[in-house]
Amino acid sequence: MEGIASLKLPLQRAMKIERRRQVDELLGAVLKLDASERSDFLIQASEGDQELRREVESRLAAHPQ
Repeated sequence: MEGIASLKLPLQRAMKIERRRQVDELLGAVLKLDASERSDFLIQASEGDQELRREVESRLAAHPQ
């Protein structure tokens, strides 16, 4: 059982790293668009992942224009 527990932390960390990569990649794509195109693009690109969309929207709002 100890072996499984020791795998949890690296797996969780890898998942967080992957999620951050997704957010960064999507944010970069959104920033290249005109403001009028961003919302529709983000909805489609996030493919129904509401958490991903909200995180990108949050970072976009905090991003200097």
